[in-house]
Amino acid sequence: MTDLPIEQWQARQVVPALHGHVLVGGLGLGMVLQLLRRRRSVREITVIEYSSDCLRLVAPHHDFAKTRVTFVQADLADFLAAPPTTRFDTAFFDTWASDGEGTFWDTVLPLRMAARNHVRSGIFAWNEDIMRGQLVNGLRTRLAFDTTGDDMRIIRDGEPMDVRLTEYTGSKYHDWAVPFFQWVQANHTSLSMPQRQAAAVRYVRALDTPRGPSRQRWQAEF
Repeated sequence: MTDLPIEQWQARQVVPALHGHVLVGGLGLGMVLQLLRRRRSVREITVIEYSSDCLRLVAPHHDFAKTRVTFVQADLADFLAAPPTTRFDTAFFDTWASDGEGTFWDTVLPLRMAARNHVRSGIFAWNEDIMRGQLVNGLRTRLAFDTTGDDMRIIRDGEPMDVRLTEYTGSKYHDWAVPFFQWVQANHTSLSMPQRQAAAVRYVRALDTPRGPSRQRWQAEF
């Protein structure tokens, strides 16, 4: 838990999108709460915090006289897995320390999926844009370069990709992209590289749909 300038900047990018009854996952130092309570569009805040020590140390030091705040000691995943008793307008989650691909698959995406039953509109996660950016870069790299031979070769417009990208392996780090590469392979003769690269962005944006992007739905969109 820190309130370094970069953390403050990241929080300020998200807070303007939060409104109504806001669900906050992770108390931390209470920095986000202080930003939220100053916004007229926020009428109520519910904070889910796993650590009793964090609640005991941090919560008493924040004055919430102007905004109704409820603190709940619980694991955020468990809270979201339970049947909803309250419908929140927006949500912000920050319960993890790293922002790598593993964190996205193991923590961020499951929380976003579970939160759909509790949150009406916007669901935001700390550094989610960084994690999705890593996924986009991974797709774009595999689109642009052929690594099947001894030397890396640039893939040109109209050329097929490595067929291994279109086959499931059982690895979550590989299989999530298979529908995308199957679609590219099926349409490679008509897709330019810029079109493939742009499609990679749209595919990653679709990852928080209820079942993720299926091949049929992905193909139907294009």
